[in-house]
Formats: sequence, C-alpha cells, structure tokens
Amino acid sequence: MRFDNYPIDPRIKANLALLDWRKPTDIQYKAIPSILKGEDVLAIAQTGTGKTAAFAIPVCHLLLSRMSKHRYKQGLKCLVMVPTHELAEQVAGVFRELCRKTPLRVLALFG
Repeated sequence: MRFDNYPIDPRIKANLALLDWRKPTDIQYKAIPSILKGEDVLAIAQTGTGKTAAFAIPVCHLLLSRMSKHRYKQGLKCLVMVPTHELAEQVAGVFRELCRKTPLRVLALFG
C-alpha cells in the first residue's frame, strides 16, 4: 500500500511526497488505520522504523478534518508527552514537516 491510498488530507499527502515517503513502514501500515478510526494503539518497534510518523500522520489528519468541520478555535488540540528534550525536538520536527502549509502549528515545550 502507498500513502496515496490512505484516506488522509491531501496537504499531508503532499508533504509526505516532499519528504519522499511513498510507502508506509511496517509499523505505520499497522498503526495508521487504527488511529484514523480513533482506536487506541500500543506498538513496539526498533529505532528508525517510523514510529513517530505512525501516530503523527493520522493525528495531523484528524486535527485538520476537525478544523474544516467546525469553526476554528484557538487553543491546545493535541499534546504529545515524551521523556526527553531531544525526543521532544525530534517529535516536533516530524509534526512540523507533516503540517507544512496547513493551519496547524507545532510547539516543542520542555524545561
């Protein structure tokens, strides 16, 4: 399966293409459909397998679809908690790449 076949926002698909991400990794293939349905997912995979994108892609899509259905209200829409400053920057970077040219904004907060 390719990302083009997923029912996700076209802007996210365009950003995936810019990143040259054509096909989901195994963890993404297994997790994205369940997350899009609103199901809970618990997954374990090795470093570098695309775990962050496995949840970031559907989260960005869900946020964008909610924005288009309802009048946009400012405020926190999603909180991702991670144990280290470095991981916070890494996760925020993935979200920024996926949300490029959308109204979504990303902030990495640590301290």
